[in-house]
Amino acid sequence: MEKERKILNGFILFEDENCNFDEIIKNLKEDWEIEIDKSEIKDDVLVFEIDGMRGSLAFIKSPVPNKEAEENAKNNFLWQGGVEKVSKHKSQMIVATFGENPIETGKLFVKLSSSVLKLENTIGIYKAPTVMAREEFLSHTQYLKEEKELPIQSIVYIGLYRTKKGIGGYTDGLKFFDKKEIEILDSKKEAFDIYDFIFDIIYYVVGNNVELKDGETIGFSVHQKLPITISKGVAFEEDTIKIKF
Repeated sequence: MEKERKILNGFILFEDENCNFDEIIKNLKEDWEIEIDKSEIKDDVLVFEIDGMRGSLAFIKSPVPNKEAEENAKNNFLWQGGVEKVSKHKSQMIVATFGENPIETGKLFVKLSSSVLKLENTIGIYKAPTVMAREEFLSHTQYLKEEKELPIQSIVYIGLYRTKKGIGGYTDGLKFFDKKEIEILDSKKEAFDIYDFIFDIIYYVVGNNVELKDGETIGFSVHQKLPITISKGVAFEEDTIKIKF
């Protein structure tokens, strides 16, 4: 039976209506040893095959409709002034990768996106449910270059919100890796401690292909044994993994 092909996509935001495909092709070759024939670009669209995967770039001379990018930029609490910057975008490039292996498909997505985001007239990348500043995304890319491993924070979003009893946190994007999303409910910890904990869990689960099970515990020290439950999600309709933190 043929494996399901995974699809990743995002929208790179431009401050004007200009896109330098020559520079993108140069970046792909210099940074990632991906060679593209310029003749493959037709009507501002590039589609190519590599290592059993497909990559595509499609430049559109209009902004993301319905203020969708601006609304999602509100979810990036790390980007001060992000909504204002995003509101000034004039065009977009749709980046998409297709492949059977989610890790390799994710790596190709990061390589393509970073090669576009190196253009000086880009603002950031909208990948629901958030928008990342170009500098933030490119900093993640260094991890792929140096460690040869997927910077999962480029694919999986970590959300935080206040509740009456504390702070909640959740992931959005683990489904791409065939994992259940993770939630922290009503924690008394500080927001950045919750963020860092979820970040570590994401890398542990995806990097080691771990399945967290109901009734088990998890921890990052000998004495840390945090209970795991699986039940209907709070931030999602489907079942999620809850970790008491």
